[in-house]
Amino acid sequence: MAQLLFLTALIFVWPTLASAQPVQKNFYSIQQEMEELYKEPGSRDAKYKHWKRAEYYLQTRLGSKGEIVSAEHLKWSTWEKHKAQLQRGPQRTYSGDWEFFGPFLIEENPGIGRVNRIAFHPSDPDIIYLGTAGGGVQYTNNHGIDWAPLTESLPVNNISGIVVDHTDPDLIYILTGDGDGCCGGARGYFLRKSSTGILKSVNGGYTWQPTGLIFEEDDEVWPYDLVQHPVLPEILLAATSTGIFLSVDAGQDWTQVLNSKVFELHFKPDQPSVIFAVSDEYVFRSTTVGITWDSIAIPLLDGDDGRMSLAICDLDPDVMYLAASPDSDDSTSCRGFFQSTDAGLSFDFVIDTPNIVDYQPNYDLAMICNPQNINQVLVGAVRHWKTTNAGSSFAKLDGTHADIHDLKVNPLNNRLYSANDGGLYYSDDFGENWIFMAEYCAITQYYKLAVSQQNPEVVIAGAQDNGTHRNHENASQDMDKIHGGDGMDCAIHPSNDSLMIYSSQDGDFWLSSDLGNSEDSLIHRSSLPDAVKASWVTAIGWDPSDADNIYIGYKPIYRSFDRGATFDPIPDTVSGRRILHVATANGQRLYAGDLYKITEDVNTFHLWTSSDQGTTWTPLHTSNTFPDTFLVISALCTHPDDDQEVWITVAGYVDGIKVFRSLDAGTTWTNMSGTLPNTTMNTIVLQNTQGSSNYAVYLGTDIGIFYRDASLGDWIPFSNGLPIVEISDLEINHADGRIVASTHGRGIWIADLFSSCENVINISYSLQNDDHSYFFQASDSIISNVPVDNSFGVQVIYKAAHAVVLKEGFQATQENGSYFRALLGDCEEGGVIMPRITTDAPVPVEVPFPKNKRKRRRT
Repeated sequence: MAQLLFLTALIFVWPTLASAQPVQKNFYSIQQEMEELYKEPGSRDAKYKHWKRAEYYLQTRLGSKGEIVSAEHLKWSTWEKHKAQLQRGPQRTYSGDWEFFGPFLIEENPGIGRVNRIAFHPSDPDIIYLGTAGGGVQYTNNHGIDWAPLTESLPVNNISGIVVDHTDPDLIYILTGDGDGCCGGARGYFLRKSSTGILKSVNGGYTWQPTGLIFEEDDEVWPYDLVQHPVLPEILLAATSTGIFLSVDAGQDWTQVLNSKVFELHFKPDQPSVIFAVSDEYVFRSTTVGITWDSIAIPLLDGDDGRMSLAICDLDPDVMYLAASPDSDDSTSCRGFFQSTDAGLSFDFVIDTPNIVDYQPNYDLAMICNPQNINQVLVGAVRHWKTTNAGSSFAKLDGTHADIHDLKVNPLNNRLYSANDGGLYYSDDFGENWIFMAEYCAITQYYKLAVSQQNPEVVIAGAQDNGTHRNHENASQDMDKIHGGDGMDCAIHPSNDSLMIYSSQDGDFWLSSDLGNSEDSLIHRSSLPDAVKASWVTAIGWDPSDADNIYIGYKPIYRSFDRGATFDPIPDTVSGRRILHVATANGQRLYAGDLYKITEDVNTFHLWTSSDQGTTWTPLHTSNTFPDTFLVISALCTHPDDDQEVWITVAGYVDGIKVFRSLDAGTTWTNMSGTLPNTTMNTIVLQNTQGSSNYAVYLGTDIGIFYRDASLGDWIPFSNGLPIVEISDLEINHADGRIVASTHGRGIWIADLFSSCENVINISYSLQNDDHSYFFQASDSIISNVPVDNSFGVQVIYKAAHAVVLKEGFQATQENGSYFRALLGDCEEGGVIMPRITTDAPVPVEVPFPKNKRKRRRT
């Protein structure tokens, strides 16, 4: 305690180092720089891949003139506003009862999604926490047999650090943001996944609150590591791109104590006052529990920079190893593997070949020393590399998914764990053999999906880092991997679900005629002239009335009338890299769109339509009613019965410019944005209303799904049961009456189409979204066996005409102003405004279980 009091006194007089003010960047200037950089022969290395991914993501998250701005929904200062928008009107929505569709398991070549960091329970080896790239914090209490999310209601789903307090495991800290994903791109240009700070839970992850370290996305702070003092739990340190932040009071106050990018932090096991920090050029050492730091230069590095990783040997903490990334991504050697035998005061060069750090070290690098053998070290980069002789030689190990982000040994059982782009693996022989343990961890990052119109169980989807997945078995939440690489756009022909097209990054396409069991190459960007341009996610257009007619969204568009046997470029300057759509009601009608340069640092969006299969085109962006053309059109759909009715979504952060509708094939446009929140619009789909003049439209955004029809007059949330996550694509199965959503971080979800009053609602998921309210109404019955969250202000009402059945497992308490009521009564069409309740809740009435209840098809 005396040491902690001394540190507390010292920290308050230690100056806080001010970070540089962020400079607002113009995306198109960056894009121009990247285009020049990658014109050079042989320059399309790993950085190019990361840049193309960032380019695709950033294009739809810009300001009005192309400036890179903060994602409003990730700012803590505006999150309360967005929560209010999610709750307004008919509260949360009275339908849209979403269920998880999959995948829980990939049957072939397992890989679920990217895991960034691992944390252990201090006394139970079966309890493990994962920080993921898009699925928030995941938790298991039975060593991976089951996984549960802990951050469903948070506005951020990217985690780069977890600390479970070693004296109180109910106390958990998380470092938000995705440092690994941010800066693998060329010259440090990045995805917008910067940190919003450190959050804290005092109840095992059930609810979260900010600590004293909060960033706005504008601050451009990229997170990497979060550690806790092994003896004094009040001391925490966070490693970021702007330096190290220290707290000595359990996260209430923080001070910046080092002004240099740091990837890792390590306490010396036998001297917890000594800490090591690893940057891209130096190893820093502190003997004052992080208050002051000295740099340890590695002479042979000669000032070169690049990501490094450090491993301290528990068996002899004076022995340490350092791996330094190569100078270039295509190098056959790394900058070096080093050893220290004097507790990090100096490092000796061991080897620089083979290149154990591989070719993308800024994206992933981790290292660990065997706690039972100081000569065995495992380095994780694209693959695992192992030495058994202190680095004199290395062997490459297989058995896990590629791209290793974290390596940890659980001190309770000496079991080794690897976090990578496929999920989580463990090894009992220090990396020689691996077992996948991320089944049932729903964290897949999907770009696009397609559904069958004949069989409701046939779904394919393209996943970041994990290929293209297919589900085709009734009520199965397992999927097959039918193609590798990064899975991108995909399509199932509406008249024959055996016909599928799917793709990987940068415009490579395959065609299958047997549900993906076998495939033929369709068209590849690399086989085309250099002038042809593709996108990270290149669009597919498929004539719904004739499967032979296929369009690929290159610049220019490539067209085939013989099911891909031959392709020809459409002889025009029209590009379909961002938008390519064949109207459902008329295969002659096409829509295409892309960004076009008007000056060196400003682009404008162009949209065209064709009524003759792409032979001639009419520009739509010249209309006076067209939305601001400096913004990106992120999605387009047509009415299933009318190729003239077009809806578009406008991406970026300009309030009130979100959704537009045209009834004359794009000649004139009407703003349909209503009161949508100022977040990015990602995808839109129209329901077939069987000739009715009433439209029904579903919208996927960065914070959930919204619904609108002519009777409502504005958008309402349609997200019951969904986590707050980026919705990447929406598809409707009209034959089955359901809508399917892919997410970029939480897999695929499914719900019945909108109904102002469903027949039977079976609530089987926990209502645990803090500060949210729910109103469910059913024409027959509601059945629930899950507890209602008692977070502050939560209000839940179940209303059914015949029965509200509260089964074993249900629980509701009147705490923190929370409220629950069960009502019997007829549905109220058009939705019910849920009042703010202040009276005492009555005892719920339980009535007999209804007969002939409708069974949910997926549980």
